[in-house]
Amino acid sequence: MKTLYFTNVFRGTFSIPTSKSYSNRALILRALHPQVSISELSTAADTQILQQALTTTDQHINIGHAGTAMRFATAYFANALGKEIELGGSERMNNRPIKVLVNALRELGAEIQYLNKEGYPPIRIKGQNLEGGHLTIDASVSSQYITALMLLGTAVPKGITLHLTGKIVSQPYLIMSRHLIEVLGGHVNTTTNTIHVQPLCINTAKNVTVPGDWSSAAYAFAHVSAGREAQLFIPNLSHPEDQADGAAVALFNHLGVASTPEGNGYLLCHKPLGVLPQEIDCTDFPDLVPALAAAVAFHGKSLHLNGLETLRIKETDRIAAIAAELANFGIATRATRSTLTVKAGVTHAPKRAIKTYDDHRMAMAFSIFAHRYPISIENPMVVEKSFPEFWQSLNNLLPIN
Repeated sequence: MKTLYFTNVFRGTFSIPTSKSYSNRALILRALHPQVSISELSTAADTQILQQALTTTDQHINIGHAGTAMRFATAYFANALGKEIELGGSERMNNRPIKVLVNALRELGAEIQYLNKEGYPPIRIKGQNLEGGHLTIDASVSSQYITALMLLGTAVPKGITLHLTGKIVSQPYLIMSRHLIEVLGGHVNTTTNTIHVQPLCINTAKNVTVPGDWSSAAYAFAHVSAGREAQLFIPNLSHPEDQADGAAVALFNHLGVASTPEGNGYLLCHKPLGVLPQEIDCTDFPDLVPALAAAVAFHGKSLHLNGLETLRIKETDRIAAIAAELANFGIATRATRSTLTVKAGVTHAPKRAIKTYDDHRMAMAFSIFAHRYPISIENPMVVEKSFPEFWQSLNNLLPIN
């Protein structure tokens, strides 16, 4: 349990980790192509878990809560001739679907067996020499399935061509995957509903430098939004267009945050609230939803968020979790399978400690209410999944006299 109460008049430097999403893709590419090296690898627990999974000699690999690691490692080990492993995770992980990816890999010749419930981890994988080829895959469930296959496509003789059906979710993460492959000299050809990844041949050493994480930076935006006067500098942060959650710049501009590039990072300053849209489609940046919903509620505004299909199968059912924690502050919501409406209302002090549901983003998003009320947060170290230094970054905030 962690108890928090912050001033709402503050300044400081808000240090963020490097990108977990970029790091995890780089780890798979390094495992597939040993000529690749990585600088500034993320310290996030998810990244450390994936790194260990790719290098361990154990046959039983526990991924814990790391969903990205589960999907990426499944595709990697399917092509690891001579290795036979069992891959599972936490109770929640073993109830997160993986059937779409497994079916696709089986079409390529992978040998994967479910050890408990059909369509879910744990799984047994007997590595093969996959050839690659054409696949049709539902793009509406998780972009991580598609990325896992894109990365694999760089290491199989025929490459991989993906024909995408359904609504494409989290498309900027697919763009990130393509960009990283191309940085290493690979070729990815895309049309509206097709991705073709050619085999990648690397003859000389290549280095990948991981940039700062916009997903983590979003929580600095949320805290500046909650401040009455606030000014934060985020170092080591590149252009927002480079990552999906760079959308925080435009979204939080409506919620009282002016942001400008400065030196190697971004300077955030509190400003009057703008006119908030009535509805926001979050299909491309679902990870921003907890911080966005918390900030909207903090200011007593209403907002309809759609494009949230993937949030039901995250570390927790994120739509239900957000609704429950907003209710803890007196804010009403309305939810469907893929939408969440935050209703305007006046918040009150929480009736209980904030639950985190083993979800790092819940802990970080709802910490902004500590600028208004003393709050307690259960299992605060859940932030280690993506942002181990989060609480220290908040502790560095200095009151403005």
